Parts: sequence; structure tokens; C-alpha cells
Amino acid sequence: MVRLRNWKIKINVDDIVFIDAHRVSAEKRVPGEIVRQTEPSTFIVKSNSGAMHKRHVDQLVKPPPQRSPRLMIKNEGKL
Repeated sequence: MVRLRNWKIKINVDDIVFIDAHRVSAEKRVPGEIVRQTEPSTFIVKSNSGAMHKRHVDQLVKPPPQRSPRLMIKNEGKL
């Protein structure tokens, strides 16, 4: 996963991200979807449970891009 902190990574509405979970008994991060941008660095995120969370860009983690299995096989053995 890529931390967004010091990088200029674009986050758009409908992007899938992981958000920092602040509950004591919860996992460290939970998946969610960007609903809207409220400020240049603040977003409203809907978690998989349906709850809405307001998070700063530093509290969001964008998952790595998915690679096609076909491309992974094609590039296998090449370093």
C-alpha cells in the first residue's frame, strides 16, 4: 500500500481507499470509498459497513494498482 503523505497522489470521488480506524477494538485500517471532497485535503469516506467518516488525506491509504494476471505471467522471469 502507498502512504499518501509526501506524495502528490490524486484522490477522486469513487476511489477505493483504506482509512485509519480509530476504534480501540477495530483493525488498523478498513476499506472504504471516497464519497466527496470537503476541503483540499479532507474527504468524506463511506466504509464497507455503511458508516460515513471524515478523514484527512494523511489518514488515507490508497491500495496498490491491480495488475492483470496475464501481464504478470508475460513479465515473469524478467527483472
